[in-house]
Amino acid sequence: MANRGNDPRTPSGIPPPPKLSFPTIYNGQKKQPKDKLQKKPLSPAAVQWYDPVTGRLPRDIHNFVLDINDFRTLSREDRRSLLEGSVVKLTIDNELVAEVPLRLLLAASQEARQLYLSMPPQPFVQMNIGNQIYKDALKLLAAWMKDACTKVKAYFISPRGSFAQDVNLIAAAASLGMDNCVAHIMKIHWAALKRNPITLPQLITIDRAAPSPDFSLLDCVVGTLANQLVHDELSTDDPEFLDWMERCPRIAIVLYQRYTLLASEQLKKHEAKEAKKHRAEEMAELRAVGKKAKQALDEQHKLGKKQKDDDKKERERAKAGREERRMEKELREQLQQRLNSGRITTVTAEQARLLPRRGSEI
Repeated sequence: MANRGNDPRTPSGIPPPPKLSFPTIYNGQKKQPKDKLQKKPLSPAAVQWYDPVTGRLPRDIHNFVLDINDFRTLSREDRRSLLEGSVVKLTIDNELVAEVPLRLLLAASQEARQLYLSMPPQPFVQMNIGNQIYKDALKLLAAWMKDACTKVKAYFISPRGSFAQDVNLIAAAASLGMDNCVAHIMKIHWAALKRNPITLPQLITIDRAAPSPDFSLLDCVVGTLANQLVHDELSTDDPEFLDWMERCPRIAIVLYQRYTLLASEQLKKHEAKEAKKHRAEEMAELRAVGKKAKQALDEQHKLGKKQKDDDKKERERAKAGREERRMEKELREQLQQRLNSGRITTVTAEQARLLPRRGSEI
């Protein structure tokens, strides 16, 4: 007879089968996938913000931050974690404008990510933007980014109330690669520029603020003007139009390129020789406007360089003056000490010039 076992938990003495446990799912609820943005215990390397060897973020924080598409969609806890660690100085012409935590900047700014990933292994402490008219907008963006991380629900940055302020805000965000954070403001002005006649002040504002030729609002007005030129709703013979282009050189250059493309497509649709000749003349005139606009930009660059050289010379003169005054002061003190000690009793006219006038003591 086979041995039936001696386990007291069963009458037969045979051990019971093991119990298996499975997660309980109610009402067809699906098992939640692992969220890479969920808060996880950090590795020991994450105790300090910079890796002591490479100057980079610890790998777990690095992966967490660079996987973020829109920091506004994170939980409040995750958004607050972006405020931890070291900060990056946002500067314009090396002048400090604002400071933003590194985590938050990398989570929000595509330009900052590219700079961070392309730079040598060293701490990322400064990011220079480069356009003085962005100063107020940059301060506003930095303050909003940090404040949005503290709220229960991240809020959208509000329009500023004037066209120029909004354009500068959109341009500053574009220069940081944060277009998604101001897309709602950009769409308002895009629609208005398409719906209403474009004015010279609007063109000047966009021309001065545009961080690059593919800036969204610059592309908007260039597309409108190029279509008007192609369909003869606007003429390059119009003195007012020529004046606008001279005052907006960046727009003029991009408009020439866009118009050239549209006009060449339009020319293919016209078989008449006179129509082709007319278009060619318009392109030649606009090419001259673009050339003049480029010359104006070159002249502006030369003036800017001259101003920098003049400023440098002025600083050098001021430094030389300070050094001369310092040397005179040292000579005066040495001469006074020698007089007070009785080492000399008379002074030359040149030495007397260095001493303060005190009646007939000398």
